[in-house]
Amino acid sequence: MPRAPKSSSVSSAHNSLRRNQACHRCRRRKLKCDAQKPCSACVRSQTLATNAGEDPEAIECTYDDALAQIEELKAEVERLQSRNKELEATLSHKDAGSSFPFAGTPSTTSDTPGRGGPDHALGNLAQSASSPENAWAGGVMGGTSQDTPHDSPDPLLELLYPAWPTRLPPPPLLDHLVEVFITSHPYAPYLLHRPTFAYRVSLGPTSLQFPSTALLHAICSIASLYSTYIPSLPEAVAKPPTKAIFLSKDRHHNECFGTQQAEFSREAAAAEVATGEKLFELFQSVLVRTWWAQAMSRWVDLWTGSGMAIRYAVPLGLNTSEGYQCLGAKDHLSDFFPPPANNFEAEQRIQSFWLVYSFERTIAPTGKYAFSIDDEDVSQIFPTKLANYESGILPSEPRQVMFTPKYLTVHPPQHTDSFGLYVKATTLLSKIKVFNGRYRRRYGSDAVDPRDTAEFKKLDSLISAFYHSFPKEFRSPFLTDFPRTGKKLDVPLYVTHTMMHYAVIALHELHADFSSKNCQSVEKLVTAARSTLDLVHLVCTSSFSLHLLDPILAFYWFMAVKILAKLMKSKLAHGLLDDAHAIMSEISVVKLALLQIGERLPMGNRQAEMIDDFLAAEMAPSESEWGCLPRGLSTAQVHEVAEPASSYRDLLTGHGVTVAEFLPEDGLHFDQKLPGAFGAR
Repeated sequence: MPRAPKSSSVSSAHNSLRRNQACHRCRRRKLKCDAQKPCSACVRSQTLATNAGEDPEAIECTYDDALAQIEELKAEVERLQSRNKELEATLSHKDAGSSFPFAGTPSTTSDTPGRGGPDHALGNLAQSASSPENAWAGGVMGGTSQDTPHDSPDPLLELLYPAWPTRLPPPPLLDHLVEVFITSHPYAPYLLHRPTFAYRVSLGPTSLQFPSTALLHAICSIASLYSTYIPSLPEAVAKPPTKAIFLSKDRHHNECFGTQQAEFSREAAAAEVATGEKLFELFQSVLVRTWWAQAMSRWVDLWTGSGMAIRYAVPLGLNTSEGYQCLGAKDHLSDFFPPPANNFEAEQRIQSFWLVYSFERTIAPTGKYAFSIDDEDVSQIFPTKLANYESGILPSEPRQVMFTPKYLTVHPPQHTDSFGLYVKATTLLSKIKVFNGRYRRRYGSDAVDPRDTAEFKKLDSLISAFYHSFPKEFRSPFLTDFPRTGKKLDVPLYVTHTMMHYAVIALHELHADFSSKNCQSVEKLVTAARSTLDLVHLVCTSSFSLHLLDPILAFYWFMAVKILAKLMKSKLAHGLLDDAHAIMSEISVVKLALLQIGERLPMGNRQAEMIDDFLAAEMAPSESEWGCLPRGLSTAQVHEVAEPASSYRDLLTGHGVTVAEFLPEDGLHFDQKLPGAFGAR
């Protein structure tokens, strides 16, 4: 028969005391107390003291003062109520101009990744603003206006995110901009390892793994060009004058969110480089700022930024790979730039270097200035596939370098993707630039036609050989294995195809004679320009948003228009008006595409204006044509010289084929949009 439970255990469970209810002496001695006054434990102690001849009154049985506890609780409640009123006042102020630019936008916070999701406190509070204008005036600019110093902390932000850098956008907006950057910019997935970077951002600024603020500011600057949460650029910034290569002093430039973030990135980089920490991310921040400068059509920032990025890469040893270091070199880089901890970091360094190298090679391959690094000093291995980089699993197949024999025509399948072909294409552009820049130094005078040299012929054949060596799956810039839409534009591959036609222009343009009917350079230039135009039609008749393309394409399209303009002038001079009308329509299509890019990227508007300026200058009679005319000519003879210019003016009035007639029947499609980004891929 089971035993009945003891009554003492029941009573002890009944009489268990709450915290701090025992007397002070029992608490100090860690004895059981019955909360009597005096308690039984203190009574026993007093009895023992009396028996021992000691003073029993020295043993006091005291308790916490209930009234004092009540007063303390009241004071705490009053403090919390006061703090609550302060936060309510802050939120009511934010209603007039929210500091979180998610308010009043077409999308809601449910589209915002990471911390900016629907359950996020700041994301929900931000919906109180009434319009995008309010979000622009008091939100996107945050505390960066003249009325409020940008370093003044936001009480609400400081409460929810302690130690958050005051110049960085609030965490929900930062998460959104990082996501937009990675999904919208064509080369962001190669620069950043997406899962790792997103995790590091989520750790917050108190973590040592939190990314460099210079890099985050740079990402915010360029992502603002793609995000629907950031208002469109003011017209003074979106449509810069064609000859304005320096930053205007106009106040609109200082009102741009992207411009401010780029400036914050420069200042943060200057502060961080002095500490010698996160040097690799500072190098990445320079590259991202240069991408932003290109999209904004900031030529000086573009040139200086690309050179600075290379100068960061060289001391960090990013231009070399294992086994190709110079003789006698010791590894002192580990003192401030430790070796990669895993395959992700190792491949990220390789990808980042080639992004910097390729960028400098593409912005001015026929320019007059030298590159920041010679190809002879580049021994870095070519990048592997993006899938290998993201997974961290690198194939064992050997990697190629720039001095690998036939690297332009042999493409290892385990390492080759569209970005690898893009990098190889930029090395070919580099060879063309070196030939054009060093020709006179090597061959002396211009007595020898450059096209007759063995080096020119080799480059000409290399362009064709490389283009025809593309693996089968890369012969079209549209990938047909995209499950959702059936096809997807591969931007690096599209740029590579366009770049090959531009390579022909860069090599032959200086030697073409459009007045000659037998000039082979003219034939190749016209073929390259027509092929470029075919690629323009290809992307314009798709659902792809043009501003998601690489901005360098605007320059390549402009160069193709230059060739078409020279051909049109030749047609007008020979009286072939129908041919000239068709060419003018082709040029108008390119300009229309550039203006579509210009809706978000000023680079498109700049190149479209340059087309107008070039056409006006090209069609006007040259000084030599006017100067060679003898005196006493009749009016008809003078008009004969100016005939191409007058015919060109007729084309501008709409005479002949129109742009609408020249487009495909289904027209251009720019309607599909990505959630959270301004466009569709």
